[in-house]
Amino acid sequence: GSIETGKRADLVVFDGNRLEATPVHDPAANLIYSLGPRSVRDMLVDGELLVRESKLTRDDEAVLARRHRTHGRH
Repeated sequence: GSIETGKRADLVVFDGNRLEATPVHDPAANLIYSLGPRSVRDMLVDGELLVRESKLTRDDEAVLARRHRTHGRH
């Protein structure tokens, strides 16, 4: 495939400036073994931007965390 205007992509961009991204001897190994969900900078799913600059675009993370804590008590 390709990334072009009008196409609906699933794409994840990781932040290579985070501490866990160093040292960079093997970028593929870093991606697989070192980078995790908190290293995601941007994410598109089916062409919709869900994470931008490491922040959720459709939900408030603090509200979700409170809701999850409440559900976990039952």
